[in-house]
Formats: sequence, structure tokens, C-alpha cells
Amino acid sequence: MLRRPDGPGIDPRRLAGYGFVAGMVLAPFLALIYGWTAGLVVMTFSLAATTYLAFDAYHTASPDLQPRLRLLVAVNAALSIACLAVLLVRVL
Repeated sequence: MLRRPDGPGIDPRRLAGYGFVAGMVLAPFLALIYGWTAGLVVMTFSLAATTYLAFDAYHTASPDLQPRLRLLVAVNAALSIACLAVLLVRVL
């Protein structure tokens, strides 16, 4: 399921995609159960996975989609950095 169809290695795109989906679904529940810090950790990593996927898609997208993907990369990176900053403030 995580393996590439043409080889034995694990496909990082699929792994990041599954991490994004799991993170977005689990982050609110983890925040309710374990506190804001656990939710922020999961949200930070899922936003970072989204940034990775959008950046990877940017290189292979058609030229008319690249400006939108560039904006998506910038927004997701900013949100990921903001979550990381809030997390560091809470932990430290």
C-alpha cells in the first residue's frame, strides 16, 4: 500500500499524504483528550506534510497551476511555522 508500483521502496508522497489525513483528523481529538500541546504537535506535522506535498506537486504541475501551488506552499508553510511557534511558546 505504501510501496511504489514500479519498485520495492516506500513512496514518500503516499506516506506524507496518509500522515496529512491522519493528522488533520486526529489533531482536534488529541487536543481535547491530551491538551493543546498534543494537538499542536500533530497539526504542525500534518501542515508540514501538506507543504511537502504541495511543493512536490509544484514541480510537476502544468505552468498554469504553478502560481496557485506556490501560494498553497507559502500558506501551508506559514501555518506550519505559526503552529511550531505557538508550540514552542507553550512548551518553553
